[in-house]
Amino acid sequence: MTGKRAWLRALGAAAIVLAFFTGCGGGNSSNDSKGDIEDQLGFSRTGIQERQSRVENEIRNCMKAQGFDYIPVDPFAQQAALTGKARLSDDEFIKQFGYGISTLFGRGNAVFRTAATAGYSF
Repeated sequence: MTGKRAWLRALGAAAIVLAFFTGCGGGNSSNDSKGDIEDQLGFSRTGIQERQSRVENEIRNCMKAQGFDYIPVDPFAQQAALTGKARLSDDEFIKQFGYGISTLFGRGNAVFRTAATAGYSF
């Protein structure tokens, strides 16, 4: 009988511990309203372009301090030249161009060549 009681006590204690930890999980999480992880980390199209703009400006400032002339690339101007709109959301871009592999292929060559050589004479 004592073996059976010890087994029942262990089972009861395990049930109580399990109930305690399941109850601590909560049902209403505050993380639900924060959006996708990509948005939180800044991996959306707009977040990447804003970060690229900041980096380009930092490169310009650093190179200017060293005596070089650097023209930063403006990712918003690049997108406007390529798609016709500077600030497309990810959903708008996908709706209009899909992944952009076949719909934008070859479309940006002249745009990027002109943007890359702007301000330079050969």
